Amino acid sequence: MPVNILLTFLIGALLGWIVVKLTRTPRHLSGLVVGNCCAGNLGNLLLLIVPALCEQNGSPFGDVDVCMDYGMAYASFSMAV
Repeated sequence: MPVNILLTFLIGALLGWIVVKLTRTPRHLSGLVVGNCCAGNLGNLLLLIVPALCEQNGSPFGDVDVCMDYGMAYASFSMAV
């Protein structure tokens, strides 16, 4: 889970940096934009990725029936942390 959270923050930081460069955000607000992109994606990203992983063959959470239960519990716990 810590690796997952780290990857989410890194992807959010990259996307935030791209937004700052494309929109030419004022320098004093660029850190705020990048920070919001990092933390803002933390909860929502897993809620989108886990159901998609459950439909794939060989998902990391096991059988398709069990996958949604364990996967969504994992996503909820990650959001709580």
